[in-house]
Amino acid sequence: MKIGVQTYTIRKLAKKNLGFALDELLRVGVNKVELARLDLNDELSLLLSKKKIEVLSIQMTANKLLKDVEQISSFAKQVHCNLVIVSRLSIPAILGGKSSLLKFSKKLNQLVDLYHQKGIQVAFHHHDFEFKKIGNETKLEILLKNTLDELRIVSDTFWSKKSGYEPHEVIEMIGKRLIGIHLRDYMIQENGRSMDTEVGSGLIDFNQVMLVSNDASYAVIEQNTKHEIESIERSFNYLKSNYKEYFR
Repeated sequence: MKIGVQTYTIRKLAKKNLGFALDELLRVGVNKVELARLDLNDELSLLLSKKKIEVLSIQMTANKLLKDVEQISSFAKQVHCNLVIVSRLSIPAILGGKSSLLKFSKKLNQLVDLYHQKGIQVAFHHHDFEFKKIGNETKLEILLKNTLDELRIVSDTFWSKKSGYEPHEVIEMIGKRLIGIHLRDYMIQENGRSMDTEVGSGLIDFNQVMLVSNDASYAVIEQNTKHEIESIERSFNYLKSNYKEYFR
């Protein structure tokens, strides 16, 4: 399993100076990324190539993936990436019932077929919305039943924990369709609200997470933090210290 960083974590720094943001990742020791919240253009492609940063996957909304198939698949080939991630459910699928969810499932299946023609896999990344129940089933269970097996899943440790599930149990439930993991720790603030935090500094048992993650091809650190590089460095150092086998 390859380990990197999702660029959502450095989105503010990258907006100010993309080259510097990527250099800071390299300084910390990170040379693999999942692209998110960045414009897929020639500047980005050239910088990634020049700095020898591997692109593990590209994440964006289903609508963008559907609208810009040619441009996205062309960029993916430029950066030697064969995986795109649907970032979240549609608003109707988040707010609505089973019919809205089934409609979104059809869109996911359509994306699988479209990108398969380009030699690119499609996966779906869950939040906490998918753990709400419709009848006796969670939205995630309904989604898995009504999408093609070729649609892979990226599990998010923070959103699993926030939903009241142990992240490793969600990963086990996803099973062979797992392709990636967003590594985010979970903590409760003094005001009682939850927030994500550096890997290894919160309430998630990452030993259990890594133990059941053999079906994942990659994992990326992701965090919504004001101290992007410092937080990444803390998470990355924790992972290197505790899971050396993934850094050989």
